[in-house]
Amino acid sequence: MPHTPRFISLGTEVQLEFEGIEDRYRSRVVGVEPEEFIILRKPAALSPVLFRRSLTPGAGITVRYFFGGSVWGFRTRLLQKVTGLVQLILVRYPKQIENYDLRQAERVETHIPCRISQDEASVEGVVNDLSETGACVMYRSEVEVGRIPGCEVKLEIPILGTATPALIGAVVRKVQETGGRCTLGLQFIEGQEEAQTAIRNYLAKLREFLADESAD
Repeated sequence: MPHTPRFISLGTEVQLEFEGIEDRYRSRVVGVEPEEFIILRKPAALSPVLFRRSLTPGAGITVRYFFGGSVWGFRTRLLQKVTGLVQLILVRYPKQIENYDLRQAERVETHIPCRISQDEASVEGVVNDLSETGACVMYRSEVEVGRIPGCEVKLEIPILGTATPALIGAVVRKVQETGGRCTLGLQFIEGQEEAQTAIRNYLAKLREFLADESAD
């Protein structure tokens, strides 16, 4: 079932960066065909010469926008230009959307089974990497869970040495779908002391084990 990230709606203001052109330009979303293309107005500041000669089908375009207090964006390709009374730019619908405000933390590669839930829906997956501030999880994409950047999900992961799994709330910061699998980049919501302490202790044990292993 096609999904439409919240930001892709009529009237959304975006910033465009074209491959081979140094300047950035303001534009606006004027149409969306989910999973296929997005229609943008030609930026008023983009000269007719650049519009005609530099923007050719297949040219790379970076789209950035402001949503939910953060800067989001994606890289895409030009599909087609529309010239005439109204000038438009059609770009490929993004498969991956990134949050440029995501805080960096040292992550540990893992293969931990987990459960991701949103509202009444949930799905089993795998934690591919984990840090004190976030995680990368993957699951089969038949279920619609967490596939909108900016939405909140719950991540349930077993913690070695504890009787019950850690349950922690997170914000989806990155979404990538390929080969029937969905990969989510999660940023943990602050203020969940019990779950965050359990994860910190677990990571400390993992790093200690990895350090011992590399020393052998």
